[in-house]
Amino acid sequence: LSRLASPLEDTERLIVGQIGGVFVSHPLYDTTKAADGVFRGFAHKNNADVASVELLANQGSISANILVAGCAPLLGVLCSRVERQYADMRATWIPSDSSQSLGLLEQNLVHVAGIHLASSTDPHIHLDLARHTLPDQTATIINLACWQQGLVVPRGNPMQITGVSDLLEPSIRCVQRNPGSGAQELLGRLLKEAGQGLEGCHLPPATLRWPGW
Repeated sequence: LSRLASPLEDTERLIVGQIGGVFVSHPLYDTTKAADGVFRGFAHKNNADVASVELLANQGSISANILVAGCAPLLGVLCSRVERQYADMRATWIPSDSSQSLGLLEQNLVHVAGIHLASSTDPHIHLDLARHTLPDQTATIINLACWQQGLVVPRGNPMQITGVSDLLEPSIRCVQRNPGSGAQELLGRLLKEAGQGLEGCHLPPATLRWPGW
């Protein structure tokens, strides 16, 4: 029996780990990676949170699996490094946005959550957010990287877009990240500073799926 972290969509393949002695499973959509287990049905009628899982890896491998949620592809690289450096440990990256990752950590469904919701002028927002989300838990915040975010435009920038305020022009269409992602939070904040909300962009929010975004 295993806790199911999220609903399954078009897959029965699972990433499996253990947190506090309890099996936890996440959907595995990357068909190039080996699954830890396979979904075999729900353990209880009308309860989609507990699943019956057939394990494809030995329990030692499952127990040693560190579940890492976040949207930065660098997390996948670091997880691979763990497996190369430590013979008795492994780690698996679970692609998810910042809000989803922190929610999974709050529910004891992952060991590590990657977040990047802070503005460049106030990095302590991360600390305040963690304290608010995990008020009764002991946690450690580690700075992994600093990065810059911007707008992706066609070669040559034919629409002459120089900032977020240009996205409010009726002739401009923009593809947005899903609600709850750090990039979307940043876009919303900058548009608000420009005097307009996300509804000013002339295309409904779209979820980019790469892989699992």
